[in-house]
Amino acid sequence: MVIDISQILSVKDKEMILEADIEMDRFKSRLDDYAFKEKNPVKLELKNKGKKKFKLTADIDVTLIIPCGRCLKDVEYPMHIKVDKTIDMNESKNDEDYDADDNSFIEESNLDVERLVYKELLINMPMKVLCSEDCQGISNRCGSDDTTELDPRMSKIKDIFNKFKEV
Repeated sequence: MVIDISQILSVKDKEMILEADIEMDRFKSRLDDYAFKEKNPVKLELKNKGKKKFKLTADIDVTLIIPCGRCLKDVEYPMHIKVDKTIDMNESKNDEDYDADDNSFIEESNLDVERLVYKELLINMPMKVLCSEDCQGISNRCGSDDTTELDPRMSKIKDIFNKFKEV
């Protein structure tokens, strides 16, 4: 969804509160492709701060299906992201402090909600998701969820490691 922000920029202290649906079906990045379990409309608040600056606040609530980093089972991962930025429309691409990635969701006087959501999800993605803290992962012998059954040939090495733990 693209929102025309020219109305907000034209009148000082003008505010706009609205909700925008997330239109993307899946979250696709270079690393992987994740399905949405749940995606709530994005709550946006825009307020003109004068001199072509405005404050953007947004609440993004989604639940992604992410595979466990050890056993690859699907995990429902809720994400609650709060965006709070002041956007300066006076900054040009030639300015020294201009960051193209920071305002990539704004083009001329249009705010692209999909780009904003994508950028924030990408920034807030976890490094690793586990189905549980004690997940054993996939067995290198049978390919299913790992059990605590050890190779009997390794019992002597396990005894050596246990002796070092006691010290």
